[in-house]
Amino acid sequence: MNGLWLHIALGAVTFWCQDLPGLRATFVKDAIGQAVLNCRQADLDGDGALDLIFPHEVIFQRDGGFPEEARRPLPRFPDRQALDVWDDMIFYQLAAGLVVFQWRDDDWQMTLKQDMPWPAVEHPLGWTVRLEEDSPTTRVFQRFLHDFDDDGFPEIVAVNEEGVHVYKHNDEAYVFCGHLSILPPLRLAQMPPQRVWPPTARRIALPARHMTCRLFMEGPRITILQRDDAPDMSAARHRQFVYRVSLDENCAPTTAVPEEQVSEYIPGHMRPCRLNSLIASEFHPEISENGMTDFAGGRWEFSQGGPYPKTIYETWATLDGGRTFHVRRTPSLSGFRPHSSFVDFDGDGLLDMVTESLLLTEGGWWDTALRILSRRAVDIEISVYRQTGGGFVREPTLQFRTRIHLSRPPVFNDLMYQRYHAGELINITGDFSGDGWRDLLVCDRPDRIAVYLAAGYA
Repeated sequence: MNGLWLHIALGAVTFWCQDLPGLRATFVKDAIGQAVLNCRQADLDGDGALDLIFPHEVIFQRDGGFPEEARRPLPRFPDRQALDVWDDMIFYQLAAGLVVFQWRDDDWQMTLKQDMPWPAVEHPLGWTVRLEEDSPTTRVFQRFLHDFDDDGFPEIVAVNEEGVHVYKHNDEAYVFCGHLSILPPLRLAQMPPQRVWPPTARRIALPARHMTCRLFMEGPRITILQRDDAPDMSAARHRQFVYRVSLDENCAPTTAVPEEQVSEYIPGHMRPCRLNSLIASEFHPEISENGMTDFAGGRWEFSQGGPYPKTIYETWATLDGGRTFHVRRTPSLSGFRPHSSFVDFDGDGLLDMVTESLLLTEGGWWDTALRILSRRAVDIEISVYRQTGGGFVREPTLQFRTRIHLSRPPVFNDLMYQRYHAGELINITGDFSGDGWRDLLVCDRPDRIAVYLAAGYA
């Protein structure tokens, strides 16, 4: 991989790139622009730098990079394993036991090993890594560690159709505390069409049962979100149950009566998300931690106004369960999604709305044709709409224009134009100066990345 030059307004800075075999970023989470990696990050050796943890090995960070000699294989076991990470500990959930490792004295030290009968759980495969070419043994990352009682050491959580099973550490080993029967009941699934002719194709099908819900765990709370689709499947109501979990003197998990809320109908292009962080209540006391889950998303529309139809990308958000929708419309390309539509731009704990306008079809037919057929650049306008706690401001709090240079006019769809269409050239999720404000990164040429430092809302 060739090095890229980064030019910053405060001076030229050279960054070097490193090829890292095995590291993959599969997709970006809708709206918030967070890439999903096939690894976890944690400081395993206590040097203050985050290391990369893969299902089969760890790459320790050294002097800002990840050299080949810093790769260390993880311990192996013959059966299927689920892995989770807590601080500098790696937990192995084996078929009938639990093992915990820490990196000490340049080697893996086993700090806990015990037999544990797990409840019957249908594990999703998640990230699967074969240990050998001819071996079916797999390792996967799963989220099974959670700290309900805020004592700094995690409980183990296993979820199946019976409920949420909790295991607590008693200074020597993990013990089963009990389970919470808080999941919705199983429903009959829709039966597939049955063939009645010819007679040899007739079958007796037993109705299957299924459960559809989302489960979120945060601090002492478990939130369950159920979806009830409208008859035409274009929207859905979401029923939210919030359970407050505590461990009694016998370490048994208990909950009070759940806090229940029901949203209005939410359009199908919106997904549940969180548009505020844990620190938001420190700056905005009007935000209630018991509020309805936020929803956000985007969709494409065609604008019929003007001399010809234009592709419009609509960015949607609701902070009150669908009673109020915040929508911003920008000229765009069909199929284009910004890298991130919601970012905590100013560090106050609230995610602000970010839009990108492709200034390719401004003006009439003639101006648009000239840009598409002959101009080797496209102009982009980035707008930030600050979230105030009750919604988003109507007018942009900050706007910035930038230009992406192409090797050929847009009509030829060169590589840079394709990369912009894929949302790869503009990123506003990083903080290069460390001042808490998000800076703008633009790959404006094939061999250059420009970084624009935020100076407040100026």
